[in-house]
Amino acid sequence: MKTMPKDTLIAVENMGKRFGEKVVLKDISFSIAKGEIVTILGPNGAGKSTLLKVLAGVVPPSVGEVVRAEGLKIGYLSQGSGRNDAVPMTVKRLLLLSGNKSESDMQKALKLLKIEGLINEDFHTLSGGQVQRALLCRCILRGPDLLILDEPTLNLDFEGRIDFYRLLARIKKIYGCAILIVSHDLHLVMSKSDKVLCLNHHICCQGKPESIQKHPSYAKLFPYAAAKGEQDVGVYMHHHNHKHPLCEGGGK
Repeated sequence: MKTMPKDTLIAVENMGKRFGEKVVLKDISFSIAKGEIVTILGPNGAGKSTLLKVLAGVVPPSVGEVVRAEGLKIGYLSQGSGRNDAVPMTVKRLLLLSGNKSESDMQKALKLLKIEGLINEDFHTLSGGQVQRALLCRCILRGPDLLILDEPTLNLDFEGRIDFYRLLARIKKIYGCAILIVSHDLHLVMSKSDKVLCLNHHICCQGKPESIQKHPSYAKLFPYAAAKGEQDVGVYMHHHNHKHPLCEGGGK
């Protein structure tokens, strides 16, 4: 791989991942720059979570390259993140696990996420939406250059999802971090997203939201695209109506 531009946080070139004989990712190439919001769309079993794990360094790629900027700090909120009822913990104690012990930083993040009133609450009594905000708060207190979120809105209702995406735009503005987020069946994509990737074991298409909608592949993958009453959020329902031999085995 050639030397990365100085504003690039992570670059992927011809990357693939297999588990045994099962190919989950193939020929993945893209990059994420400072301050970008990148959204990954795709059907169940497309390899979305595996891709995030490779980017975060949780699992190694089988082939190809993943190059990270020197000293890159990643905040990773995995799909399995949640509560452990066996460990009593207040929200404040959870946030202290970030390693940031600044009271002012903590209050700033709590206020941004609108959970400042929960700081002394038992983490295990929180609602699903509050849990996600508390975990996200812990991630941003670590001061990441890149925030990786795997389906963080999975257990939220529609209005909660819209609110969460607006929140990400504010996090980007205030903290200046890049954000990589995976969406599931109902894809909420902010109009201000810098890049959209459609993944089905390989990247079917990628680009800016306004240009990718003109791509022939996009028209086949997303026949339905309509606004849901808000100008800053687009709603995309994934109807993946083409097949690849690679997809027959499924993915993680």
